[in-house]
Amino acid sequence: MRIIPLVILALAALAGCSNDAPSDEAPETGPAVSQNSAPAKTAPAVPDPSMAAKESPALAVDAEGLRLFNKQSGSARSVAFGMKRADVLAMLAFRGPPGTGRNEECGAGPLDYANWPDGLGLYFQGGTFVGWNLDERASGAITTASGIGPGSSRADLDGAYAAQVSETTLGTEFAAGELFGLLDGKGKSAKITNMWGGVSCNFR
Repeated sequence: MRIIPLVILALAALAGCSNDAPSDEAPETGPAVSQNSAPAKTAPAVPDPSMAAKESPALAVDAEGLRLFNKQSGSARSVAFGMKRADVLAMLAFRGPPGTGRNEECGAGPLDYANWPDGLGLYFQGGTFVGWNLDERASGAITTASGIGPGSSRADLDGAYAAQVSETTLGTEFAAGELFGLLDGKGKSAKITNMWGGVSCNFR
């Protein structure tokens, strides 16, 4: 009869020891973090396309060459006849690359040219800037400082300059000091189609 209590005590001791044994389950941890994770990239700033237009100067033609106007201050910089071709093209680099070539059959002799898609063309002779011309593509976009250019009416021309109009082999031609051009008619509503200053390559 004494054996039974001893067995009960032995079982109780074993149960106490099993409660103190360490658990096989892994302790809870936070989310795994890779040591090789690349840092988050920020998207590059998207340039504002209007900024280039704001920073580019406005261009006007005149009897002495071209003028570049600062849109912020209104100050002007002259691109005058007689300047080196490289310097002129560097000053106009904001307009993009022009098409270039050479015309061997001009009345003034062979002329090198640089033309842009908006109707502006420049002439060079002996490496210097000698003339410019505008065609109908420049209508309303490139003018003199007085606002006269392709697309302007004869009434506009007469209001800005003392122009002389005559019929020549080129058509209805005008001369306003050292500015020259063609009209598509004789009336006050006639429009300027072409203009030029300095040396030209017109075939009369």
